[in-house]
Amino acid sequence: MSNARYNLFPSKPAFFVKGGGNAAASSGTHVVILDTAVPNVDGLYSTSTGRFTAPFAGNYFFCGNLRIDSADVDYFRLRIRKNGTSSYSQPHSIYDLGTNWDPRYFSLTTSGVISLSENDYVELVAEINNDTITLYRSESSFSGFLVS
Repeated sequence: MSNARYNLFPSKPAFFVKGGGNAAASSGTHVVILDTAVPNVDGLYSTSTGRFTAPFAGNYFFCGNLRIDSADVDYFRLRIRKNGTSSYSQPHSIYDLGTNWDPRYFSLTTSGVISLSENDYVELVAEINNDTITLYRSESSFSGFLVS
């Protein structure tokens, strides 16, 4: 990190968020909004939109974990999405339940380094196929920090 950027941001951008309560989610794509941020250096993660916005260009590491219950889906994908656009080149995990499995609960985790420009944003996204599930936000998390 250059000295000029370090002087503007003496604390390294970082956040860790978890949620409270549960939420039902049906087939489709859903931004996972977690509302308890500890820490949230410089307030760069929004607990109302679920977005982390980069204060300057750099490489950032992100990790997301989502706890699922009452699932009977064809598949479920957890993705870290950049600027509202999904891409298979972005960090993601997929869980294929098949047709003869009776899940009680499971967790899905994804992580990776994403290159961001100033004001780019990332969000944790759940993609659900053919079902309604319960998201246990209190046992889910999303975190990130500047690497270089």
